[in-house]
Formats: sequence, structure tokens, C-alpha cells
Amino acid sequence: MSDSMRQAVILRVTCPYCERSGFVHSNLRKHMLSHGIEIKDYRSKGFRRTNDQKYIYTSAEDPDAVVHHECIACDYHCVDVKDLKAHITQDHNVKSDEGVQLTSDDDREVESHQLDNFNEEEEENNNTISAVALEVLTKAYKLMREEQKWKLSTGKYVEDELYKFAKKCVYDHPSLSFILDPYDATYLQQGVFTEAEIDEMKACNRVIMEPLQKDVIAYLKLFNCTTTEQLRMACLKNLEWYQPFNRKEHFYQDWIRRTIDMMIAEFEAGSLNSQHSESWYMARIWTMIDRVFADVEDLETVRGESSSIATSTRKNQDRVIASMVKMKRKAMGRRGDLILRKNSAEYGCAEAGAKDEGSWGTKKLMEKGVKAAKTLKDMLNNLCDLVDNVESSVRQLRTIGYILSGLSMELMVMDSPMGYCCRITRSKLYSVPTSALQVRRKLLPLMSALISTKLLVLKVINEVEHHDLDDDDLEDSLANTFQEESSRIGSPKRTTIVFPTCNVTPTKRKQSST
Repeated sequence: MSDSMRQAVILRVTCPYCERSGFVHSNLRKHMLSHGIEIKDYRSKGFRRTNDQKYIYTSAEDPDAVVHHECIACDYHCVDVKDLKAHITQDHNVKSDEGVQLTSDDDREVESHQLDNFNEEEEENNNTISAVALEVLTKAYKLMREEQKWKLSTGKYVEDELYKFAKKCVYDHPSLSFILDPYDATYLQQGVFTEAEIDEMKACNRVIMEPLQKDVIAYLKLFNCTTTEQLRMACLKNLEWYQPFNRKEHFYQDWIRRTIDMMIAEFEAGSLNSQHSESWYMARIWTMIDRVFADVEDLETVRGESSSIATSTRKNQDRVIASMVKMKRKAMGRRGDLILRKNSAEYGCAEAGAKDEGSWGTKKLMEKGVKAAKTLKDMLNNLCDLVDNVESSVRQLRTIGYILSGLSMELMVMDSPMGYCCRITRSKLYSVPTSALQVRRKLLPLMSALISTKLLVLKVINEVEHHDLDDDDLEDSLANTFQEESSRIGSPKRTTIVFPTCNVTPTKRKQSST
């Protein structure tokens, strides 16, 4: 039969029960467990689909091809998903228990056992979400009170739209943790929000960075130079603050001068014109972040050897002593390249990479879009606990993220302007110059931005450390010392709000050699 008589077909791996598409075979088996469906049949070993007398199997680029949904247990495929569902029920002896959801801890153990016994057919994507993640999403959503959600001028509730979108996701996405990134083009592409709605969400209680003091701006302007010789001369000007030195009043002048001095050495050596390792950039360039916080009492800039306390706390919140099931191994938090920590409170983190891929490189998208976003939310949730989840204080909290790629830096600020969502605000892309010629255009704005982030962190620290109960709440807490906080009757003057925790993070399953 000639090719003109055969139908060109594009195959899709689709769940016949909720009609979500985009899976690989092994992941669909896992996903179907959330519907109470387990397919025990497998294709024969070495199965390979070839063109036949009826069909030519082609790629998505073929404009004449028809989409078919394929069975993961045999060679069957069809146009209508309902036919696929009927085929699985009849030919693979699968009883349909639609609507069955995993809800209890016992169910999670059963699901985990079932997944561990799968005969993997192909490599999984490291970022694919599980049935447990969808269950966590739904539980968090059902706990939200309608009157505390974020309502837009169009009548939409932000939480409702994020929930509907997250349920359709195949891969880990911030929406699964109710993190709103209004800069994510996916929301426009998928019709979740309109451009006007996105602008409204960006503008709502907009994050405003703290302005620099006039004397600090004036000192920065002294380094409006184009050669290392001019920079050296500028370092020797206006030094009346240097001796006697008042650290409280002149810290920023000292930090600016030392940073410029450090950069002069790199300019003269020409070292910034070559590619280096991530550790080189962190040790030679981005220590300027550590040093700008050096005068904050008890605040540490903890580097990679320590993980985030906030993330570790979230991952271990379900641990119990061994009884009916084996005790879970303690999970560690994400190891950020830098964490801003004051006592047990964390206010920000840095994620670093050696190569500058621009704003939309794969590594940078993962770092800022998922990893850093979830870490910042864990930190924000922890700060909310420290202010007793009082809404008026919660709305003042921020956590800061530094996304570093080679010589470039992008800033992320996480807050919660309304409702249960945590919002991301992004800065423009800053970069370290490779020569003194670019100091005015690149280095001075970068240093100004770092000082602004520190001022923001100081404002949040002040909010956390000076938060206190009012007289009514103090009397109540003293009268009910041993009563669970969730069961107390709170003061009508102080509205509280509790954000959902971050969703579970997908892990890459090891492939068997057999």
C-alpha cells in the first residue's frame, strides 16, 4: 500500500481517566494509581512499533498527522480517549474505580510500595510530579478559606486558578506550591491569566526596595571612572571617614572602597575575560554579598556546607517514631550556595552557576523558577511562624534570592501581598564588568542593588524581632499555656493566616541494570 493511502499518526501517552497528556509510560502507571487504577500487563520485552499497512508513525511536526492515544500495556491506540478507557477496562481486566484518591498515610505507604515494584520501561524525567504531589496540592487547597483568598478585579481568585492549572501539570512547577511567578509566560500561553490580570498581580502591594542614603550615593559616584588608575585615585579621595572609623556610620563607605579595591586587582589581571568554575566566582567575586551583611549582629552568611533549616523542617514535619511503619530517614534541606541566617531564622539564599546562560538558560530557569522559589517560600513560612502568623505582620515579610550565573546576578524577592499565595518579584539582570571601562554602567548599579537588598533584609529582621503579642493575646497565651495554639480562640483584633507548605520535590529514580 502506498504512503498516500496510509494515515500518518502522532502517538500521545494520555491518562484515560482525567485526559491529561504528556506522560512517559512508567510515569503514567504511577499517575493512574491516584485514580485507583493499576495496570499489571506489560508490553513484550523488546517491543518496538513499526509502520504497517494502515499507519505511518511520525513526529509532531507533521501537519497531516492525526493524534492517537496509545495503550501502555499493548500496541493498541485510538483517536478517542474514551475508547482507550474501554480498551483498558475490557482487554486488560482493569476494574474502573474512578474517584478513588490516596488520602491516608497508609495509602501513601501502599503507593510507595507499588511504585518501588514497577518494572521501569524507560528513563523518567527528574522533574515529573507524582500522585502524592497532586494529593498534597488538593489537601492544601481544601484548607483555604474563601474570604481570605486573593480576589482580582475580574472576579477570579488567584488560588483557584493556580489550583486548576497545577492539577494539569506533568512536571514540577511553582504553582503546585501556590507560588505565583507573574513573570512566567506559561500563565499567558495557557490562558490561566490575562495580561491585565498579571499586571494587577504585579502591582498589588508592590515590593519597594529601600532607598540608599544620600552620603552613600555621593560616595558611590566618586567611582564613576573608566580606568584602574582613576579608580585607585578615587579610593584615596574623601577619606575623612576612614580615621577615626565609626563602623555604624561609615560601614557602607568601607564596603564600597574594599569592593572597588578587590575589583581593581581582577581588572588589572584580566581574569574576568576567561571562564572559571562556580567556586572561583563565589570565592573571588560574590564574597561582596557576604561582606555587605558583615555588620549585622548575629547574622551569618552560611555557605554550601549547611542546608536550609526552613526546608529541612518542612521535609521532616511528618516524621513519627516507629510503630506500624518504619521511621522515615531524616531528610536534609536544600544546600543553598549561600544562606542568610540569624539564629534560627533565614532571610534569603543564593543559587550559583559557573556559566552565564542569560535569563532563560535551562539551569537558571530551574534554579530561579523551582529550586530557589521553594527555598524562599520555606523561609517565608518559617518567618510567618515567628510572627505568630498575624496577617498584618505576614504582609510585611520578604525573603531575598540571589541567582548568580558567572558574572551575572538576578534578584528575586518573595512576599505575600494578598491571600494564600506567595509572589515572586524579579529584578533586571545585573552583571560584573570585565574591565574598568564598564564600572559606571555595571558595577555601580550592582553595588547599589546589593545595599538595597540588605536594607530590605534589615527591615524584615526588625519586623520579626520586634513582633510581640498584644495584651489580649498575652493574657490568653498565659492562661492556656498547655493548650494547642490551633485550638485557642484568637483575639478578634488580630487576623491570622497560614500558608500551605511547599509541595514534595520529585526525585530521580535509579534505573535497574536488568
